[in-house]
Amino acid sequence: MAVLGAVMLALAGLACSRGDSHTSETTSTTATSIMATTTPTTEVPIDEGEKVYVYAPQPGDCWEKRRIGEEGKSAGQEIILKLHCDKPHANETFAVIEYTERNYPGDQALRTFAKQRCPEHFESYVGRPYETSELEMGYHVPSQSAWNQTYRHFVACYIYRQDGTKLVGSVRGSGL
Repeated sequence: MAVLGAVMLALAGLACSRGDSHTSETTSTTATSIMATTTPTTEVPIDEGEKVYVYAPQPGDCWEKRRIGEEGKSAGQEIILKLHCDKPHANETFAVIEYTERNYPGDQALRTFAKQRCPEHFESYVGRPYETSELEMGYHVPSQSAWNQTYRHFVACYIYRQDGTKLVGSVRGSGL
């Protein structure tokens, strides 16, 4: 009975804890199976990570989107909180792919580019093909404003769990 109670409590915690770390800038593909092990869903305190206002992604970055502002207010500035990978985190960047055109091609063209190119890099990073992985893939494409503010143009590919549970440790070479 005690074991059943603990399992129910853990499942209730998973159902109530998902934060929305994925915005309209990101897109995910179809889900595969979800890992059966228990994973922390609580957020790491913001002071345990690096607040990044302009994110230049690198493969191996563990991160999540957060909002900072006045205490008790849900509105605020959105930032990327880079975390050490041994801390619970929502996302891990696995590839950054250069887009060689100088002129902004538009949001849809960048999304199509990311959908085609991100899967090519998944297996070499995780150690398992995306189609058989327990992990989900998303991508970040720059806005026209961000595109115009930098000379380096790219899309970033990242890994997350579709059910919202956090990753703990890097997924690099994990075979998940």
